[in-house]
Amino acid sequence: EGKVLDCSYNRRVISAELASLRAIARRLMVVQEDSKFEPLLAAIAGGLCTHLVVGAHMAQRLLDHAAATTEKAS
Repeated sequence: EGKVLDCSYNRRVISAELASLRAIARRLMVVQEDSKFEPLLAAIAGGLCTHLVVGAHMAQRLLDHAAATTEKAS
């Protein structure tokens, strides 16, 4: 859903607030590992990136996910 999780890891991390990150005009996200698919979906849903760089396999996974989501909505 693109929201911060209330978990022990996030309570230990020091970082900028998500609203501050969203206020930046251009936000580039680079994702290479397939294990980052779910976090990538969360970042996209949360509006955390405006530009995305991924490999061909991750791009196909995103397209497949979008198609499956569209089919469920129909």
